[in-house]
Amino acid sequence: MTAGIASQDDLDLLARLGFAPNAPLMNEPHVLVDPRYVHRLRRQLAKTLGSQAARRVESQIGLFHGLREGRRAVGGPLRPVAEQPGIPSVAVTVLGRSGHRDRTVRGRWARTVETAGAARASGDMEPGDCLLTAGYTSGWLSEIHGSSIVAVETSCRSRGDAFCAFDARPAEQWRARGDARAVRLARDLPFETFRGLLRDRPESSAAADTAVATAYAWGPVLILPFQPSPVGLGPLEPVPGVRVVVVDFCGLAFDRENPSGDAMTRLHSSLEALLDSLVSWGVEPVLAALPAPLASRLGQLRGAPHLVRPNLAEALAAAFQIAQSQDVLGRLER
Repeated sequence: MTAGIASQDDLDLLARLGFAPNAPLMNEPHVLVDPRYVHRLRRQLAKTLGSQAARRVESQIGLFHGLREGRRAVGGPLRPVAEQPGIPSVAVTVLGRSGHRDRTVRGRWARTVETAGAARASGDMEPGDCLLTAGYTSGWLSEIHGSSIVAVETSCRSRGDAFCAFDARPAEQWRARGDARAVRLARDLPFETFRGLLRDRPESSAAADTAVATAYAWGPVLILPFQPSPVGLGPLEPVPGVRVVVVDFCGLAFDRENPSGDAMTRLHSSLEALLDSLVSWGVEPVLAALPAPLASRLGQLRGAPHLVRPNLAEALAAAFQIAQSQDVLGRLER
């Protein structure tokens, strides 16, 4: 990959993994703060891609989120920061800056999702492994300062340090210093490609950008975007190896505040038909970002699921927990 530019293979890989620029996982800030989800994500990426490619993808996911939120904070073409009270999603504390010539920003992360909860318990982390958080910080600082800034972790709680800290410098300054780790990270971060993708996006909410119905599987978990009619996804057939299905409502386009009676009837019947299909597969459904009007009718549905989560990241974390429990029960039964 040319510095700052992602190849089409890189973009195709992100899309196959469910992280296309317009996908819910690239526009859902909970991805950055849910340790259970990130723990599962990291393991799945390493298993699917191998360590080196997994680290690159993790950094790129963080970068896109950081650029996206940074653009909002500085008044870019997306919604203004006043409408985004959660920005930034990652708590970045800047401790100081070096002189004009050096242009180093030093800071800490009060808490990183990689070193919290289940993610920290994995015990397989190394310094510099807060890659999602470092990628986010690189994107955030880059938009704030109008440059391509690479944040590199310098201490990490996972190794017994008191805090996770970073140094951030422009990419060209890292290259001039010859820091191999920073140069490799800078090469993996496609600043210009991601900026172009964000610049070309319409002025709309992330949900409106995720209206493309693409189902993708992560091991035993399938993410299935909900459509008012199954025609949008083609024939619904069981997917080998899938035991839990997350039904994703993030990209559902309809009036969530005042839906018409006809719209509610259509959504209700479509969801009921989908749940019937999932029951016939013998899989466990989890609903993500279920609209309130549908949630109020959930008890009226045949085969109504017991698990509903407010966003996709929490739904995925719950889905992987269910799959893990199924694995444990399966071993006990043998």
